[in-house]
Amino acid sequence: MSFFGISKFGFTIILSFIFLYLTFSDKYFKHFSKSTLFIAGMCWGGFTLGLHFVWLLQLLFAKSYATSLQAISIFIFIFLYTAIIGGIYFTLISFIFKLKSIFLKLLFFFLNTLFLFQFISNYSLYFLGRKEGYPFLNPIIPLARYRWFKVLYGLFCFNFNINRHDYLKQLEDLKKIKTFYLKPCTQDFKKNYTPTEVGQDIYKKLVHLNLGKYSNDYKYLLVLAPETTYPFALNEHEEQIKLWDCAMTENTIFLLGSQRRTARSLYQSVFCVRSCRINDFYDKNHCMILTEKVPKLLRPFLWSKSLFLQNALEFKKGKNENKCFKICNDLIIFPKICSDFFYTTNLLNKNIQHNTYNKEQLIFIFVNDSWFMKFFKKIMKNFYYLIMVKYQKNIICITHDKIYKIM
Repeated sequence: MSFFGISKFGFTIILSFIFLYLTFSDKYFKHFSKSTLFIAGMCWGGFTLGLHFVWLLQLLFAKSYATSLQAISIFIFIFLYTAIIGGIYFTLISFIFKLKSIFLKLLFFFLNTLFLFQFISNYSLYFLGRKEGYPFLNPIIPLARYRWFKVLYGLFCFNFNINRHDYLKQLEDLKKIKTFYLKPCTQDFKKNYTPTEVGQDIYKKLVHLNLGKYSNDYKYLLVLAPETTYPFALNEHEEQIKLWDCAMTENTIFLLGSQRRTARSLYQSVFCVRSCRINDFYDKNHCMILTEKVPKLLRPFLWSKSLFLQNALEFKKGKNENKCFKICNDLIIFPKICSDFFYTTNLLNKNIQHNTYNKEQLIFIFVNDSWFMKFFKKIMKNFYYLIMVKYQKNIICITHDKIYKIM
Protein backbone atom coordinates (compact mmCIF):
# COMPACT_ATOMS: atom_id res chain seq x y z
CA MET A 1 0.00 0.00 0.00
CA SER A 2 2.82 2.43 0.87
CA PHE A 3 4.30 2.13 -2.65
CA PHE A 4 1.11 1.75 -4.69
CA GLY A 5 -0.61 4.63 -2.89
CA ILE A 6 2.53 6.60 -2.16
CA SER A 7 0.83 10.03 -2.17
CA LYS A 8 -1.71 9.23 0.54
CA PHE A 9 -0.44 6.10 2.26
CA GLY A 10 3.35 6.47 2.24
CA PHE A 11 3.37 6.64 6.04
CA THR A 12 2.04 3.06 6.26
CA ILE A 13 5.56 1.78 5.56
CA ILE A 14 6.33 2.61 9.21
CA LEU A 15 3.27 0.73 10.44
CA SER A 16 4.20 -2.32 8.36
CA PHE A 17 7.62 -2.62 9.98
CA ILE A 18 6.19 -2.08 13.46
CA PHE A 19 3.72 -4.89 12.78
CA LEU A 20 6.52 -7.10 11.44
CA TYR A 21 8.64 -6.52 14.54
CA LEU A 22 5.74 -7.21 16.90
CA THR A 23 4.99 -10.37 14.96
CA PHE A 24 8.51 -11.68 15.49
CA SER A 25 8.43 -10.60 19.12
CA ASP A 26 5.35 -12.75 19.75
CA LYS A 27 6.20 -15.89 21.75
CA TYR A 28 3.88 -17.91 19.48
CA PHE A 29 6.43 -17.76 16.64
CA LYS A 30 9.20 -19.26 18.75
CA HIS A 31 7.73 -22.68 18.12
CA PHE A 32 7.85 -22.37 14.34
CA SER A 33 10.39 -24.57 12.56
CA LYS A 34 13.01 -23.03 10.29
CA SER A 35 11.25 -24.43 7.21
CA THR A 36 7.91 -22.93 8.28
CA LEU A 37 9.54 -19.54 8.83
CA PHE A 38 11.24 -19.77 5.45
CA ILE A 39 7.93 -20.48 3.73
CA ALA A 40 6.29 -17.61 5.63
CA GLY A 41 9.15 -15.37 4.52
CA MET A 42 8.70 -16.48 0.92
CA CYS A 43 5.04 -15.48 1.08
CA TRP A 44 6.00 -12.13 2.59
CA GLY A 45 8.78 -11.51 0.04
CA GLY A 46 6.71 -12.54 -2.96
CA PHE A 47 3.63 -10.52 -2.12
CA THR A 48 5.34 -7.54 -0.43
CA LEU A 49 8.33 -7.17 -2.74
CA GLY A 50 7.46 -9.19 -5.84
CA LEU A 51 4.09 -7.63 -6.60
CA HIS A 52 5.83 -4.26 -6.81
CA PHE A 53 7.11 -5.41 -10.22
CA VAL A 54 3.66 -5.38 -11.77
CA TRP A 55 4.92 -2.20 -13.49
CA LEU A 56 7.49 -4.34 -15.34
CA LEU A 57 4.82 -6.85 -16.39
CA GLN A 58 2.73 -4.02 -17.80
CA LEU A 59 5.81 -2.61 -19.56
CA LEU A 60 6.57 -5.95 -21.18
CA PHE A 61 3.01 -6.27 -22.45
CA ALA A 62 2.66 -2.67 -23.64
CA LYS A 63 6.10 -1.58 -24.83
CA SER A 64 8.14 -4.68 -25.71
CA TYR A 65 8.05 -7.37 -28.37
CA ALA A 66 7.70 -10.08 -25.70
CA THR A 67 5.11 -12.78 -26.09
CA SER A 68 2.59 -13.24 -23.29
CA LEU A 69 4.45 -16.35 -22.17
CA GLN A 70 7.78 -14.52 -22.04
CA ALA A 71 6.34 -11.57 -20.11
CA ILE A 72 4.60 -13.76 -17.54
CA SER A 73 7.68 -16.00 -17.18
CA ILE A 74 9.92 -13.01 -16.41
CA PHE A 75 7.44 -11.74 -13.81
CA ILE A 76 7.18 -15.20 -12.19
CA PHE A 77 10.98 -15.43 -12.01
CA ILE A 78 11.17 -12.05 -10.25
CA PHE A 79 8.33 -13.06 -7.92
CA LEU A 80 10.16 -16.26 -6.93
CA TYR A 81 13.48 -14.41 -6.56
CA THR A 82 11.97 -11.88 -4.16
CA ALA A 83 10.18 -14.73 -2.37
CA ILE A 84 13.50 -16.49 -1.73
CA ILE A 85 15.02 -13.22 -0.49
CA GLY A 86 12.06 -12.90 1.89
CA GLY A 87 12.56 -16.45 3.09
CA ILE A 88 16.22 -15.84 3.89
CA TYR A 89 15.29 -12.59 5.67
CA PHE A 90 12.74 -14.33 7.89
CA THR A 91 15.19 -17.14 8.66
CA LEU A 92 17.91 -14.70 9.72
CA ILE A 93 15.58 -12.50 11.71
CA SER A 94 14.22 -15.50 13.63
CA PHE A 95 17.36 -15.37 15.79
CA ILE A 96 15.61 -12.50 17.54
CA PHE A 97 13.85 -15.20 19.57
CA LYS A 98 17.09 -15.95 21.39
CA LEU A 99 17.49 -12.38 22.64
CA LYS A 100 15.96 -11.19 25.91
CA SER A 101 16.82 -7.49 25.85
CA ILE A 102 14.28 -5.30 24.00
CA PHE A 103 17.12 -3.02 22.93
CA LEU A 104 19.06 -5.92 21.41
CA LYS A 105 15.91 -7.21 19.70
CA LEU A 106 15.26 -3.80 18.13
CA LEU A 107 18.90 -3.45 17.12
CA PHE A 108 19.00 -6.95 15.59
CA PHE A 109 15.73 -6.34 13.73
CA PHE A 110 16.96 -2.99 12.42
CA LEU A 111 20.34 -4.34 11.24
CA ASN A 112 18.79 -7.32 9.49
CA THR A 113 16.24 -5.11 7.76
CA LEU A 114 18.97 -2.65 6.79
CA PHE A 115 21.03 -5.51 5.35
CA LEU A 116 18.00 -6.76 3.38
CA PHE A 117 17.33 -3.46 1.64
CA GLN A 118 21.02 -2.69 1.14
CA PHE A 119 21.29 -5.98 -0.70
CA ILE A 120 18.19 -5.28 -2.80
CA SER A 121 19.25 -1.71 -3.60
CA ASN A 122 22.92 -2.38 -4.37
CA TYR A 123 23.61 -6.06 -5.08
CA SER A 124 20.45 -7.93 -6.09
CA LEU A 125 21.33 -7.89 -9.81
CA TYR A 126 24.85 -9.17 -9.26
CA PHE A 127 23.91 -12.58 -10.67
CA LEU A 128 23.43 -10.91 -14.07
CA GLY A 129 27.00 -9.67 -14.05
CA ARG A 130 26.03 -6.15 -13.00
CA LYS A 131 27.38 -4.72 -9.75
CA GLU A 132 24.13 -3.02 -8.94
CA GLY A 133 20.72 -3.63 -7.44
CA TYR A 134 17.19 -2.32 -7.61
CA PRO A 135 16.89 1.01 -5.74
CA PHE A 136 13.12 1.54 -5.94
CA LEU A 137 12.21 -0.77 -3.05
CA ASN A 138 14.08 1.36 -0.55
CA PRO A 139 11.62 1.65 2.38
CA ILE A 140 12.37 5.34 2.94
CA ILE A 141 11.14 6.29 -0.55
CA PRO A 142 7.44 6.45 0.48
CA LEU A 143 8.39 8.92 3.25
CA ALA A 144 10.38 11.29 1.06
CA ARG A 145 7.60 13.85 0.57
CA TYR A 146 6.86 14.34 4.28
CA ARG A 147 8.52 17.46 5.63
CA TRP A 148 9.33 15.89 9.01
CA PHE A 149 11.17 13.07 7.25
CA LYS A 150 13.09 15.46 4.99
CA VAL A 151 14.28 17.29 8.12
CA LEU A 152 15.40 14.04 9.78
CA TYR A 153 17.03 12.75 6.60
CA GLY A 154 18.79 16.07 6.09
CA LEU A 155 20.19 15.91 9.61
CA PHE A 156 21.33 12.32 8.98
CA CYS A 157 23.14 13.53 5.82
CA PHE A 158 24.56 16.55 7.73
CA ASN A 159 22.54 18.92 5.56
CA PHE A 160 20.62 21.35 7.68
CA ASN A 161 18.81 23.42 5.05
CA ILE A 162 16.15 21.38 3.25
CA ASN A 163 14.50 24.41 1.66
CA ARG A 164 15.87 25.25 -1.77
CA HIS A 165 15.08 28.48 -3.59
CA ASP A 166 13.74 28.36 -7.13
CA TYR A 167 16.83 29.49 -8.97
CA LEU A 168 15.31 29.22 -12.46
CA LYS A 169 12.39 31.38 -11.35
CA GLN A 170 14.88 33.87 -9.94
CA LEU A 171 16.70 34.05 -13.29
CA GLU A 172 13.39 34.50 -15.08
CA ASP A 173 12.38 37.33 -12.76
CA LEU A 174 15.69 39.00 -13.52
CA LYS A 175 14.95 38.63 -17.26
CA LYS A 176 18.05 36.49 -17.77
CA ILE A 177 16.59 33.10 -18.74
CA LYS A 178 13.12 31.91 -19.66
CA THR A 179 12.49 28.17 -19.91
CA PHE A 180 10.11 26.35 -22.27
CA TYR A 181 8.99 22.74 -22.44
CA LEU A 182 8.71 20.77 -25.68
CA LYS A 183 6.56 17.64 -25.48
CA PRO A 184 7.77 14.73 -27.64
CA CYS A 185 5.64 12.76 -30.06
CA THR A 186 7.52 9.48 -29.66
CA GLN A 187 5.67 7.98 -26.70
CA ASP A 188 4.40 5.02 -28.74
CA PHE A 189 7.35 2.60 -28.63
CA LYS A 190 6.20 0.41 -31.50
CA LYS A 191 5.19 3.10 -33.99
CA ASN A 192 7.64 3.39 -36.86
CA TYR A 193 8.40 7.08 -36.89
CA THR A 194 10.94 8.29 -39.44
CA PRO A 195 13.67 10.86 -38.64
CA THR A 196 11.94 13.37 -40.91
CA GLU A 197 8.53 12.93 -39.29
CA VAL A 198 9.90 13.43 -35.78
CA GLY A 199 12.05 16.36 -36.92
CA GLN A 200 9.05 18.09 -38.48
CA ASP A 201 6.96 17.51 -35.35
CA ILE A 202 9.68 19.14 -33.24
CA TYR A 203 9.84 22.06 -35.69
CA LYS A 204 6.07 22.61 -35.46
CA LYS A 205 6.22 22.61 -31.68
CA LEU A 206 9.12 25.08 -31.70
CA VAL A 207 7.06 27.35 -33.94
CA HIS A 208 4.11 27.00 -31.56
CA LEU A 209 6.32 28.18 -28.67
CA ASN A 210 6.61 31.52 -30.49
CA LEU A 211 10.12 32.14 -29.17
CA GLY A 212 10.44 35.42 -31.05
CA LYS A 213 7.80 36.92 -28.76
CA TYR A 214 10.18 36.62 -25.79
CA SER A 215 13.52 37.09 -27.52
CA ASN A 216 13.93 40.76 -26.70
CA ASP A 217 12.69 40.45 -23.12
CA TYR A 218 15.16 37.77 -21.96
CA LYS A 219 18.86 37.32 -22.40
CA TYR A 220 18.49 33.58 -23.12
CA LEU A 221 15.60 31.28 -24.01
CA LEU A 222 16.07 27.70 -22.80
CA VAL A 223 13.98 25.00 -24.51
CA LEU A 224 13.92 21.61 -22.76
CA ALA A 225 12.82 18.28 -24.25
CA PRO A 226 13.08 14.88 -22.50
CA GLU A 227 14.96 11.67 -23.21
CA THR A 228 14.38 10.16 -26.71
CA THR A 229 12.59 13.25 -28.00
CA TYR A 230 14.50 12.64 -31.23
CA PRO A 231 15.10 8.83 -31.14
CA PHE A 232 17.72 8.83 -33.87
CA ALA A 233 21.38 9.81 -34.08
CA LEU A 234 21.08 13.60 -34.17
CA ASN A 235 24.72 14.01 -35.19
CA GLU A 236 23.80 12.24 -38.46
CA HIS A 237 20.80 14.50 -39.17
CA GLU A 238 22.16 18.02 -39.39
CA GLU A 239 19.31 18.92 -41.75
CA GLN A 240 16.92 18.66 -38.82
CA ILE A 241 19.00 21.10 -36.77
CA LYS A 242 18.89 23.55 -39.67
CA LEU A 243 15.12 23.14 -39.85
CA TRP A 244 14.67 23.74 -36.11
CA ASP A 245 16.90 26.80 -36.29
CA CYS A 246 14.28 28.46 -38.50
CA ALA A 247 11.96 28.48 -35.48
CA MET A 248 14.63 29.47 -32.95
CA THR A 249 15.99 32.91 -32.14
CA GLU A 250 19.67 33.77 -31.85
CA ASN A 251 19.51 33.60 -28.06
CA THR A 252 17.72 30.20 -27.94
CA ILE A 253 19.42 27.18 -26.36
CA PHE A 254 17.78 23.83 -27.09
CA LEU A 255 18.50 20.85 -24.81
CA LEU A 256 16.94 17.63 -26.04
CA GLY A 257 17.26 13.89 -25.54
CA SER A 258 18.41 12.02 -28.61
CA GLN A 259 21.03 9.50 -29.72
CA ARG A 260 24.62 9.85 -30.84
CA ARG A 261 26.40 7.49 -33.19
CA THR A 262 30.11 7.00 -33.79
CA ALA A 263 31.82 4.56 -36.15
CA ARG A 264 31.22 1.60 -33.81
CA SER A 265 28.97 2.78 -31.00
CA LEU A 266 25.52 4.15 -30.24
CA TYR A 267 24.76 6.30 -27.20
CA GLN A 268 21.72 7.73 -25.46
CA SER A 269 22.53 11.42 -25.30
CA VAL A 270 21.43 14.93 -24.44
CA PHE A 271 22.44 17.55 -26.98
CA CYS A 272 22.91 21.25 -26.47
CA VAL A 273 21.88 22.90 -29.73
CA ARG A 274 22.47 26.58 -30.31
CA SER A 275 23.30 28.81 -33.28
CA CYS A 276 22.33 26.10 -35.80
CA ARG A 277 24.83 23.51 -34.55
CA ILE A 278 25.50 20.98 -31.82
CA ASN A 279 27.32 23.00 -29.20
CA ASP A 280 27.82 20.17 -26.69
CA PHE A 281 26.54 16.74 -25.72
CA TYR A 282 26.32 14.35 -22.78
CA ASP A 283 26.26 10.55 -23.16
CA LYS A 284 24.32 8.38 -20.75
CA ASN A 285 26.61 6.58 -18.31
CA HIS A 286 24.30 3.77 -17.22
CA CYS A 287 22.66 1.33 -19.64
CA MET A 288 19.47 -0.33 -18.47
CA ILE A 289 19.27 -4.11 -18.57
CA LEU A 290 17.44 -5.45 -21.67
CA THR A 291 16.07 -2.09 -22.83
CA GLU A 292 19.50 -0.65 -23.69
CA LYS A 293 22.01 -3.44 -23.16
CA VAL A 294 21.81 -7.22 -22.76
CA PRO A 295 23.91 -8.66 -19.89
CA LYS A 296 26.50 -11.26 -20.90
CA LEU A 297 24.70 -13.95 -18.92
CA LEU A 298 21.58 -13.54 -21.05
CA ARG A 299 23.25 -13.20 -24.45
CA PRO A 300 22.94 -16.95 -25.28
CA PHE A 301 19.15 -16.57 -25.09
CA LEU A 302 17.80 -15.07 -28.31
CA TRP A 303 14.67 -13.75 -26.61
CA SER A 304 16.72 -11.42 -24.39
CA LYS A 305 17.61 -9.13 -27.27
CA SER A 306 14.28 -9.44 -29.03
CA LEU A 307 12.34 -7.96 -26.09
CA PHE A 308 13.33 -4.32 -26.70
CA LEU A 309 16.35 -4.31 -29.01
CA GLN A 310 14.84 -6.19 -31.95
CA ASN A 311 16.82 -5.24 -35.07
CA ALA A 312 18.58 -2.50 -33.08
CA LEU A 313 22.05 -1.84 -31.78
CA GLU A 314 22.80 -2.02 -28.08
CA PHE A 315 23.77 1.23 -26.43
CA LYS A 316 27.23 1.91 -25.07
CA LYS A 317 28.10 3.48 -21.75
CA GLY A 318 29.29 7.07 -22.01
CA LYS A 319 32.62 8.25 -20.67
CA ASN A 320 31.77 11.83 -19.75
CA GLU A 321 30.10 11.38 -16.36
CA ASN A 322 31.50 14.73 -15.13
CA LYS A 323 30.05 16.67 -18.05
CA CYS A 324 28.23 19.89 -17.36
CA PHE A 325 26.68 22.46 -19.68
CA LYS A 326 27.58 26.07 -19.10
CA ILE A 327 24.36 27.69 -20.29
CA CYS A 328 25.54 31.17 -19.39
CA ASN A 329 27.53 32.94 -16.68
CA ASP A 330 24.61 32.52 -14.28
CA LEU A 331 23.72 28.88 -14.84
CA ILE A 332 25.60 25.57 -14.83
CA ILE A 333 23.66 22.38 -15.61
CA PHE A 334 24.62 18.83 -14.75
CA PRO A 335 22.66 16.65 -17.21
CA LYS A 336 21.59 13.12 -16.29
CA ILE A 337 19.53 10.70 -18.35
CA CYS A 338 16.98 8.59 -16.49
CA SER A 339 18.79 5.60 -14.88
CA ASP A 340 22.01 7.66 -14.73
CA PHE A 341 20.46 9.43 -11.80
CA PHE A 342 19.16 6.36 -9.99
CA TYR A 343 22.25 4.18 -10.35
CA THR A 344 25.11 6.69 -10.15
CA THR A 345 23.92 9.03 -7.40
CA ASN A 346 27.15 8.37 -5.47
CA LEU A 347 28.93 10.31 -8.22
CA LEU A 348 26.79 13.42 -8.00
CA ASN A 349 28.38 14.99 -4.97
CA LYS A 350 31.92 14.35 -6.23
CA ASN A 351 31.14 15.66 -9.71
CA ILE A 352 29.47 18.81 -8.46
CA GLN A 353 32.14 19.66 -5.91
CA HIS A 354 34.98 19.01 -8.37
CA ASN A 355 33.45 21.30 -10.95
CA THR A 356 35.53 24.38 -11.58
CA TYR A 357 32.64 26.80 -12.11
CA ASN A 358 31.76 28.78 -9.03
CA LYS A 359 28.15 29.25 -10.07
CA GLU A 360 24.73 27.94 -9.10
CA GLN A 361 24.59 24.32 -10.28
CA LEU A 362 21.39 22.48 -11.10
CA ILE A 363 20.83 18.82 -11.91
CA PHE A 364 18.68 18.33 -15.01
CA ILE A 365 17.22 14.84 -15.43
CA PHE A 366 15.97 13.93 -18.90
CA VAL A 367 13.51 11.06 -18.49
CA ASN A 368 11.34 8.89 -20.70
CA ASP A 369 8.66 8.06 -18.14
CA SER A 370 6.01 7.26 -20.75
CA TRP A 371 7.00 3.61 -20.25
CA PHE A 372 5.86 3.42 -16.64
CA MET A 373 2.66 3.02 -14.64
CA LYS A 374 1.40 5.99 -12.66
CA PHE A 375 2.39 4.61 -9.25
CA PHE A 376 5.95 3.98 -10.44
CA LYS A 377 6.28 7.56 -11.71
CA LYS A 378 5.42 8.74 -8.19
CA ILE A 379 8.07 6.44 -6.73
CA MET A 380 10.62 8.01 -9.07
CA LYS A 381 9.54 11.48 -8.00
CA ASN A 382 9.96 10.62 -4.32
CA PHE A 383 13.42 9.28 -5.13
CA TYR A 384 14.30 12.70 -6.57
CA TYR A 385 13.35 14.30 -3.25
CA LEU A 386 15.74 12.00 -1.36
CA ILE A 387 18.61 13.02 -3.61
CA MET A 388 17.68 16.70 -3.38
CA VAL A 389 17.91 16.57 0.42
CA LYS A 390 21.09 14.49 0.40
CA TYR A 391 23.09 16.65 -2.03
CA GLN A 392 21.38 20.00 -1.45
CA LYS A 393 20.91 20.68 -5.14
CA ASN A 394 17.89 21.80 -7.10
CA ILE A 395 16.67 19.07 -9.46
CA ILE A 396 14.77 19.80 -12.66
CA CYS A 397 12.97 16.79 -14.16
CA ILE A 398 12.12 16.89 -17.84
CA THR A 399 9.64 14.07 -18.46
CA HIS A 400 7.39 13.06 -21.35
CA ASP A 401 4.49 14.82 -19.66
CA LYS A 402 5.92 17.99 -18.15
CA ILE A 403 8.76 19.72 -16.32
CA TYR A 404 8.72 19.75 -12.56
CA LYS A 405 11.12 21.15 -10.02
CA ILE A 406 12.33 19.28 -6.93
CA MET A 407 13.19 21.73 -4.17
